[in-house]
Amino acid sequence: MKKHPQDFTLIALMIVVVIIGILAAVALPTRLLVAATASGPRPKSWIRHMADVPF
Repeated sequence: MKKHPQDFTLIALMIVVVIIGILAAVALPTRLLVAATASGPRPKSWIRHMADVPF
């Protein structure tokens, strides 16, 4: 059975995409948690502003 060089590049690309996806899945919640805890009164003022907007 012959191996095609394109198959290796496709598998390598899929592995890179999976690794980037895992890193993004770990990094995004961590970044949101840090942003939420770093800004003290900002989320409360944003919620207060959203309460004034009629739905």
